[in-house]
Amino acid sequence: MGIYICLENHKNNTLETLEDYRRVFDAIDSKAVGLCVDTGHFDASGVDMDALVDEFAPKVNHIHVKENRGKGEKRFTRFGEGTTDNHHVIRRMLSLGYEGYLTVELSPEIGGGDSRPFTWEDIALPHKMFSVYQDE
Repeated sequence: MGIYICLENHKNNTLETLEDYRRVFDAIDSKAVGLCVDTGHFDASGVDMDALVDEFAPKVNHIHVKENRGKGEKRFTRFGEGTTDNHHVIRRMLSLGYEGYLTVELSPEIGGGDSRPFTWEDIALPHKMFSVYQDE
């Protein structure tokens, strides 16, 4: 039916590390079951994104960009204020032929004492950052 299941990682959850995905994909061998790469949560979990792409690129059917501040520590932040190298992940996946979805999450878990409300700029900035991949 053309339906894909995208298994998304989260810090401190059942799907967090590369080993978690190895267990899933060893148990379920199906093109319909793949990986939703949440860049912010992988960064928060301290996962090596190059190792992830090297091992699981063929299983990635969704890239979900999110901004984290500090590898190995869950501190989500606004785009442009973090350390997550979203562009590196996207460029690597595109170089390997990725044609799936790319979504942007403005995290409600901003953290770090940031009490500023979201503004239109918080939406415009990631659009500007990631729209460069629209035609690739």
